[in-house]
Amino acid sequence: MNPVATHTSTNSLATIASELASRIQQRTPPRSPQIHLVPTAGNTQLFVANGSRMYTVSDTIADRFQQLLATGDEAAITTELIALGLDTPVLINDTPLESPKLYALSLAIAQKCNMGCAYCYADQGDFGGPTKNMSLDTAKQSVDLLLKDCTPGSKVQVTFLGGEPLINRNALREATAYAFEQGRQKGIQVNFSLTSNGTLLRADDAGFFEQYGFAVTISLDGIGEQHDRLRPMKGGAGTYAKIIENIQPLLALQRKMQVSARVTVTPLNMDIAKTLQEFVDMGFHSVGFSPLLRSSNGKGEMSPEDLQQMLQGMIECGLLLNNMLSPANAFRS
Repeated sequence: MNPVATHTSTNSLATIASELASRIQQRTPPRSPQIHLVPTAGNTQLFVANGSRMYTVSDTIADRFQQLLATGDEAAITTELIALGLDTPVLINDTPLESPKLYALSLAIAQKCNMGCAYCYADQGDFGGPTKNMSLDTAKQSVDLLLKDCTPGSKVQVTFLGGEPLINRNALREATAYAFEQGRQKGIQVNFSLTSNGTLLRADDAGFFEQYGFAVTISLDGIGEQHDRLRPMKGGAGTYAKIIENIQPLLALQRKMQVSARVTVTPLNMDIAKTLQEFVDMGFHSVGFSPLLRSSNGKGEMSPEDLQQMLQGMIECGLLLNNMLSPANAFRS
């Protein structure tokens, strides 16, 4: 039975999310190195660790595996997998992998940053070394390495990171144009992406990113003061209002370009459903949430209790999106 369907229309999404999160927490601890049962609203998924395979199974099979998991009988679990035809030779072992072909390149185009984020893993953008920009020659040589062994019709990815990559805007733009032209000559599709704090964006950046079809990710850790506490300038000034002003040309122009928000979740910005609604309403193509598990100074790290609360928030986000995408079947608060 669908647990959500049992609630009346007066139940809030947060209440539903809380109950679902509780049920998931009770059922998720692994009990076997071979398999894991994943209950969903409509059926049960069987995860087989060998090969990371997922299967939809009947209630009868799920009950049988539940009994075996309860007893911890690994030999019986193996026998059951064989009976179901789900046994295979070992698909994951310790044999070293052959080096794969190169299809993606991340360029730390600027080893410096203008912000002073509370949890920064990169020592405020310099990664513990001297602040510097990547030279255009180095960027071009890296692009040449990426394209060297690619065949016509291939697709590759070039990503610009920092620090704050827009500190080195000229090299970023010239390297992009170079990669695009080299790819065009070789019949290779070059895709571009950028992760930025948004404080240095200019109106003319929108046209450039649209021209080359960039996937632009803006770091935003919540709404207003929540963000400002976590992502201030080095002198402590807030950045949220400036970033929101700066991204308007990008949000308005995005066609080939896609503008996304990335939220680092800490105990200080846990209202993620509200954040999702705010950013979707702004026009972001997508919104991602990532928990802060480790920080260089230990500040803002998520505890097990915080992660449980985040799970509830993510479920609430899912219900919220269901409301937004399927009005006829929406949950009413």
